[in-house]
Amino acid sequence: MDPQTERDSQPSQDGPLDQVEWQAGVDRSPEELLGNTADQVRDTPSGPGSREGQAADEVARGAERAAEEPGFGREGQ
Repeated sequence: MDPQTERDSQPSQDGPLDQVEWQAGVDRSPEELLGNTADQVRDTPSGPGSREGQAADEVARGAERAAEEPGFGREGQ
C-alpha cells in the first residue's frame, strides 16, 4: 500500500466535522448541525435576493414586456 492510500484509509483525529463543531462553538452531533442548517434554509424568506424572488421578478418583467410589445410571448399564432 502506498503512503497516500495508507494515510487516506486511517481515521482522522482532526477531521472536517471536528473543525466545523469547533468553529461553530457548539458541542453537537453532525446530524444536529446539518438539521439546523436545513431548518434555516427552509425558514429563509423569499426576498428579492432569493431564487424565488428572482424568478418572480423575471415573470413580472415578462408580463410587462408582453403588455408593451404586441406579439411578445404569443408563440404559434
